[in-house]
Amino acid sequence: MCKLKKGFFLICIIKTHSSKAAAFKSIANGLSRGLIAKLQGGSFKRSFLMSVGSSALRALYVKVSTINNYSESGKPHMWQEGKSDVGKQLEVDELSEVQNANMEAPLSSDQSSFMKGVGKYVPYGDAFAEFHDGLHSIPGMLNDQLSLIVTMPPSYLLTVATAVAPYANTYTSIKNMERRYK
Repeated sequence: MCKLKKGFFLICIIKTHSSKAAAFKSIANGLSRGLIAKLQGGSFKRSFLMSVGSSALRALYVKVSTINNYSESGKPHMWQEGKSDVGKQLEVDELSEVQNANMEAPLSSDQSSFMKGVGKYVPYGDAFAEFHDGLHSIPGMLNDQLSLIVTMPPSYLLTVATAVAPYANTYTSIKNMERRYK
């Protein structure tokens, strides 16, 4: 269990859920990307830091998004896979009432038209919900309404950054080659 003060939850997550293998992989990734960048005429330091950072974020995303067993792979997916994970899961009796049309689904529930739309039509919306739910399942993480809302934008950005990270190396290589042969 992580014993850090409130407000340092990201450090706590990394300490609690990281492994030596993930750290080694991140550093090895950084070294290889840095060397390739240097050979292409780019900056070793910049490529090393970008690669280590994206690799560490990817490891964090996988650990947190698989906490609730919504996703086996932990890889962000652009479109909804199976049942949507967006919105608060209803209790059994509430779900029964909604399905029998005895009550309207609350806006924040996974059964509302709005939340179903987010999961189905917003790119990475469902994957973001998997990460966000996992984040709020970590012991010591605040679960009040304000915390849930405040952590949504960074959770979505981290999800999208994790999804596009594999393409960053290609982009960096192209930019290095352009600079070298100008």
